[in-house]
Amino acid sequence: PQEGLILQMDGCHHKFNGKDVWCLVSCIDDATSEIPYAEFFDGETTLSCMKVLKRIIETKGVPKAIYTDRAGWTGGQKRTEFSQFKRACDKLGIQILFANSPEAKGRIERSFRTVQDRLVPELRLHKIKSMKKANEYLHDTFLKEYWNKEKIVPAMNPESVYEPMSPWLKLDEILCLIEDRKIGSDHTVSYQSQRYIIKPDQCSYAGYMASLRINLHGELKVYVMDNEVRIEPVPTRQYDKNEVIEFKI
Repeated sequence: PQEGLILQMDGCHHKFNGKDVWCLVSCIDDATSEIPYAEFFDGETTLSCMKVLKRIIETKGVPKAIYTDRAGWTGGQKRTEFSQFKRACDKLGIQILFANSPEAKGRIERSFRTVQDRLVPELRLHKIKSMKKANEYLHDTFLKEYWNKEKIVPAMNPESVYEPMSPWLKLDEILCLIEDRKIGSDHTVSYQSQRYIIKPDQCSYAGYMASLRINLHGELKVYVMDNEVRIEPVPTRQYDKNEVIEFKI
């Protein structure tokens, strides 16, 4: 009944430019049918969905709940407790509601059909082929001048329930991928088959837990006791193909 109470969220894979398969990650308000934000990505990943949520929070506020399917990025089924997206939503006070079928979230499914029927010809008419130009047209023209003017309906209760972001929380430190690693005695941690050496300013961090965070730009940053520390990748030895290694027993 109120704007911001429930946002339906999903991704739509389609050849929007007639050649390449893109994924349109979108949110639609269950009360008004407004699309507060949507964007084209290469795939429906955790980071792409976090980017959409970040933009909505920056422009509208924090919604009460997100209604979505049991995709991998939401940590559906057995992986719910390990979901990065759910962990971020829990921190922000956003409830995750799972749909058990596409029909359960019919509002966003119908919006995708409308978007495909109308946006694909418009991109072709304007000779837009790149994802960057398509996103510009999506935000500046399609959503602003068409969808959010002609497709929205009044909410039963006109009072919005979007809440402002807490000043004590830092959005970039919440909407990111977080992995914890124990720092070895050699002051290194391993992440995705790469070792990194931690360079402390004064004291030793050996034995402490390090928080490895991948931000929305794909950059790796490491924190120890909530303080960012300097890191350097440890180079690995490159062996010659003709090199013979002998092991003595």
